[in-house]
Amino acid sequence: LRHHAFHMLVGILFALILENLWHSFHGYYIVISLVSCELIDLDHIAYIFLYGRKEWYARKILGYLRNGQIRHVAAFISTQHKNNTSLATHNVYSILLFLILSLTAIRYDWKVGIIMFGNIVLHLCVDIADDLWALGRVNPNWKRLRRQKSD
Repeated sequence: LRHHAFHMLVGILFALILENLWHSFHGYYIVISLVSCELIDLDHIAYIFLYGRKEWYARKILGYLRNGQIRHVAAFISTQHKNNTSLATHNVYSILLFLILSLTAIRYDWKVGIIMFGNIVLHLCVDIADDLWALGRVNPNWKRLRRQKSD
């Protein structure tokens, strides 16, 4: 939960900085920021329930869920999430894609686009910084274009 709270804090700060630069305040910028800073982590859920459900990490979580062991799920994710390097969107190529989308958003509702895609880029950059802090190195998944299947 601390990890997600930190992402939300970064998202709020990003929205406030942008609002200050744009000299306008709209509450929905904060809401959009909070939603978009967590949007990229939907990949974790898709991995567990869809495309990675047969791999060791997802099987362990699904087993705990089937047995109603929610505390075990939380403890397992807390200690093992850095070992799950099979997520499809957690790589530098996704960062580049979302950065391009963020810059392209200028053509439409550019402020909302900058907030949304900027938060996704910030989220992934914070995840890389977290890898450096927790592991002392960047996880290998960040350097792959295609996800690597485990097991």
